[in-house]
Amino acid sequence: MPTEKEVYQKYADQYERLIQREDYQGNILREIEKLVSLEDLDVVDLGVGTGRLELLLSGGLER
Repeated sequence: MPTEKEVYQKYADQYERLIQREDYQGNILREIEKLVSLEDLDVVDLGVGTGRLELLLSGGLER
């Protein structure tokens, strides 16, 4: 079984395909918007995953 670090280093594309459907109903963005306005939001990527949430928050993914 690969470690988390190995998954991101060696299997990033496969991992992204695996998790991209986990929020297929679009709940993550709706719940975040209940807590904070995304208008003029600065997004910082600290290298803690695939970057899909940063893309979602910055408008890089379809909402």
